[in-house]
Amino acid sequence: MTTLTVEGELRGHVAGALRDYITKLYEFKASTPSAAAKADYDRTIAEVQLLLDKVEQ
Repeated sequence: MTTLTVEGELRGHVAGALRDYITKLYEFKASTPSAAAKADYDRTIAEVQLLLDKVEQ
């Protein structure tokens, strides 16, 4: 496990990058026909969303 501290203006930049990444993951998920791949994208999106929530606290 890794602990990362993000403070000041950097929080906004990191949050923006995570939001962009989530958007891309949704785009990739929409473009794949594989149900297994879609499930993988769902898990990744959920984990990145948790990280975004922590950054935005």
